[in-house]
Amino acid sequence: MKSTSDDLEQTPPIKSVSLESLLNRSKNIEQEVEQAAGELTSINATLTQDNKGSVSVQEIHTAIVQNECVEQNVAKAAEDLNQVNTQFVKEM
Repeated sequence: MKSTSDDLEQTPPIKSVSLESLLNRSKNIEQEVEQAAGELTSINATLTQDNKGSVSVQEIHTAIVQNECVEQNVAKAAEDLNQVNTQFVKEM
């Protein structure tokens, strides 16, 4: 099958496809960071609630575990973002 000029116009250049892919990855990372921020807000609200005195030891333990999980997610997002940025530089 022979390719026509119309086919060539519809096929985006490889570089723009790659940049689009990087942009999508960047947006996904942004969503992950926003989710982590929401989780931290929820955790902190639990710890700072005025619960007629204090927060229970169990609630503090749960908050610590949740914070560690969010910390890992943020660290992964930072690594992913670093990789995306490196790829952006290579594409430019």
